[in-house]
Amino acid sequence: MTIDNFEVIDALGLSPSDDVVLLMIFDGWDWTDEWMHLVTLQEKINVYFGFVESGQVYENYPIAVGRQLCIDIIAKFPLPGVGEDFLKQASAAAGELGITIRHKVTP
Repeated sequence: MTIDNFEVIDALGLSPSDDVVLLMIFDGWDWTDEWMHLVTLQEKINVYFGFVESGQVYENYPIAVGRQLCIDIIAKFPLPGVGEDFLKQASAAAGELGITIRHKVTP
């Protein structure tokens, strides 16, 4: 999966450690072109917002009903400063929908 495939949710599952539903984004892109990476990541996150707002997450994954939702961005490369700023803004928008966002680097 890549972040520029806006037709799919990369992965969806239940975290065994904290009972949170994880909507995973696999981000293998480097940050050479920061602008393109940000725009693409923003679009992918918006797709996930739509998946939640439309109720599709509950239709496709009924166990999600009543559980905390988290967009879990699993990246190959660390965020640059501009990426950190973007994630703060995206997290604020996600919070309005009752969703959290987290980012972790897994090379």
